Amino acid sequence: MATRVDSPASHTLTSARRALQVLELVARHPRGLSPKAIARELGLSLPTVYNLLTTLRREGFVQRSRWHGGIALGSKVALLYQGYLASAAELSQVVGAVNDLRDQTDARTYLAVYDGDVEIVEVASRRGWRELPGLGRGFRGAAHALALGKVLLAALDPTAWPVYLQRERFERFTERTLVWPQDLQRELRQVRASGVAFDRQEYACGGCCIAAPIYQAAGQLVAALALSVPATRFQHEEELLTRAVRRCAAAASQALGYPLAKR
Repeated sequence: MATRVDSPASHTLTSARRALQVLELVARHPRGLSPKAIARELGLSLPTVYNLLTTLRREGFVQRSRWHGGIALGSKVALLYQGYLASAAELSQVVGAVNDLRDQTDARTYLAVYDGDVEIVEVASRRGWRELPGLGRGFRGAAHALALGKVLLAALDPTAWPVYLQRERFERFTERTLVWPQDLQRELRQVRASGVAFDRQEYACGGCCIAAPIYQAAGQLVAALALSVPATRFQHEEELLTRAVRRCAAAASQALGYPLAKR
């Protein structure tokens, strides 16, 4: 029988997972834990724990506890927490734009971010126009057929697009779906030029969407804001609805410190 040899990548992932387990365990014991206690709790050998602690201490993620000399969290963890709080505050600010857009248009509204694929993180609506099929909180996919997706894709190099958009032909949802890469690229150029994206019954028959980008202070795209309405309403109110989407997205960007004069 051949002996299995773990790859360097596999070893690195194992070490990273163990380091995170050590941090999580230490976080639950503010007064500190001894290396022996850590090894016992995690089922690791003592030499392995010492190696992990040496690296974590060098990077500032753990330190000697002032209480009993055990291992406690280091100052670098505070930096991570500050980043987490800033991110949470940023998200809460842009979530407000979803409700504002709903209130101004009486339409179903969405907020999406990009994390390897388009993901809807917030939905707001009143009774009335039904939700587009499957487009609830947590939905991922169909970036080429959604106005939200087009806004997010327009800011990315195609090499960073989802796997399903690396193919020669994309999935078709309706007869209006853009299934050829060159057609999508052409539309994304229009999105970048105009600052707004449309889904004209490309994801679901009878439904249309309009989306615009939300930027943070440094100019990085952080989210896409959109609304969906029946195709009949879109036909009569496209200009009015587009202005509302632009206005709410711009207000959210401004709240994050983005200078609107840039666009």
